[in-house]
Amino acid sequence: EEENIKAYLQDGEPLAPEILDKIVKPWWTEEPYRSRGIVLEGFPSSEDETVYMIDNQLIPDVVIQLNAE
Repeated sequence: EEENIKAYLQDGEPLAPEILDKIVKPWWTEEPYRSRGIVLEGFPSSEDETVYMIDNQLIPDVVIQLNAE
């Protein structure tokens, strides 16, 4: 499973919802992530991943976007 995730990321493909269920959902519901927060660098990176977050009510309290030149 880890190899599948690496392949998706290396190819720049969005992660399948089944994979997101195993990785992203626990960050919103389990400690210490739920109370301390997390940094999701580069996620969501596609419309599909954004729709997944909305459909699963995984909406962050705060979003910080950093741009550098």
